[in-house]
Amino acid sequence: MEQKLTMEQLHFARSIGATRYLRGGIWANESTTDFFHTGDSVWMGAYWMPLSHSVSDDRCPIIDFSPLDHECGDAEKVPGNTEKYPAYFRDVSGLSEVDVYAIHNLFGIDDASGCIHHASKKLLLSGTRTGGKSKRDDIREARDTLNRWLELNK
Repeated sequence: MEQKLTMEQLHFARSIGATRYLRGGIWANESTTDFFHTGDSVWMGAYWMPLSHSVSDDRCPIIDFSPLDHECGDAEKVPGNTEKYPAYFRDVSGLSEVDVYAIHNLFGIDDASGCIHHASKKLLLSGTRTGGKSKRDDIREARDTLNRWLELNK
């Protein structure tokens, strides 16, 4: 079956995570509605409906998103987050693993008191470290440590 979805429909289908589509409908009075299937539910033009029965593959083919890959052509490329906000990203391609201390090093955190390092570690690992503290306790301690940094750096 040849796919006849518009670029707008392909963008929409990708945005909702659809993998299959059905032109027309399952019921007789839905001949003009397109359905997008996400695996466990169906988008029915204006609302979601849980999928209570399977739709055969021949009636609900897999969506081919490849036309979107060629859509830009000469159009201007939309910048990703790494281009928009380069200060927030670091190249870690040469590293096999990264821990909290490597993150501090990658981002050049310079703090002789150690307060920022301590607070960052508390936030990154809140509620998961071996000390048995709750997430709330770790976040409160991070706040207290940052308040101490502010006192030291008036």
